[in-house]
Amino acid sequence: MYDALDFIGQHLVVPVLATLMAATLVAAARHYFRVEREVAGNDARADELNEDLRRWVRDRDRQLETEHRGLKNGAGNQLYAGSLRNGAVAAMRQALHEYRDEASRKAREFSAFARSEGRWHRRYRERRGLGSPSLGLRGQERLLLSRWRQRPYLIDPGGPEPDLGVEDDPTADEPSIAPIESEAGLTWAEASERRAV
Repeated sequence: MYDALDFIGQHLVVPVLATLMAATLVAAARHYFRVEREVAGNDARADELNEDLRRWVRDRDRQLETEHRGLKNGAGNQLYAGSLRNGAVAAMRQALHEYRDEASRKAREFSAFARSEGRWHRRYRERRGLGSPSLGLRGQERLLLSRWRQRPYLIDPGGPEPDLGVEDDPTADEPSIAPIESEAGLTWAEASERRAV
């Protein structure tokens, strides 16, 4: 019996343990390289979301300016009539409404990527010295948004007419997109804590 156990110990246990250890190391290596690809993919997608949102704001601003020029040109001799003011404010409100929807979509997608990362991803980022991405607008786009909320009257800016302002701003009570307009933007940590909708 002792010889049989000795034979099993020398010829079966060591190879089985070596195989198990090798399989564990291979699985860990695969997981590590998958994490590396996922982090790189998430960072690239975050950059794309930022670029898309910023481009969208600039494009929508050009469209709003075109709408305002059209209103001004169509006003004829009614340049100080209430219809011009109301039309301009309605166009501003519509742009803000569309921004709210676009920013909400981008924030949800960004948050989904942030939630997809776990402990291994965080450790990989720390070891490589990689920062976490954020989703946000730069100064230029934040200025454009502020003009969508309040701007000088279309005729004789700075003249006697009061500024145009959107009183019922559709973005005012939207805490999900407010960080996007901050200097830091919607951070990866904050986005990872958001619940999926």
